[in-house]
Amino acid sequence: MQLIVRKEYLNELIELYGTPDIKVITGIRRNGKSVLLQEFVSYLQSLEEPVNIVMINLQEVEFDHLLEYHALHKYVLEQYKEGMTKIC
Repeated sequence: MQLIVRKEYLNELIELYGTPDIKVITGIRRNGKSVLLQEFVSYLQSLEEPVNIVMINLQEVEFDHLLEYHALHKYVLEQYKEGMTKIC
């Protein structure tokens, strides 16, 4: 399978970084939404400031317990690290 790098979409996400708006990435199944997010996370990790990033793939068995929203909320709060930049 060939990966297609979506630089334009990544650059749009980078431009919107730090704005208070909610960002939603949509698209048909298997068109690269997760890969785009992984590239964005790599970009964020390359910055000099530490950021809070919690990635959850609800299709993975290890995250099945997070399908209930109370458990998901608790998990995200547990992953939060004080003193790090929040991602908006």
